[in-house]
Amino acid sequence: MPYIGIGWGMGDLRKSPGWKFGVDLGVNIGRARGSLSATPGLMADPVFASDLAAQSQKFNQSANKLVVYPLVKLSAGYAF
Repeated sequence: MPYIGIGWGMGDLRKSPGWKFGVDLGVNIGRARGSLSATPGLMADPVFASDLAAQSQKFNQSANKLVVYPLVKLSAGYAF
């Protein structure tokens, strides 16, 4: 999924030890897909298999409606 964003970081890992912080704001562009699976023992039950397939289809239909996902990443680290 393509990503477009802008970020900012405080602290250079190469210069000195100490805490480093960052933030990244952006969006993922595309359509989500997912899948559900179960152990073979559960899939042997036809009712369960049918419910699992229905839930998987329901998820993919609702996820496919979205095309832009906002994203916020916060980071923290310590350099020695």
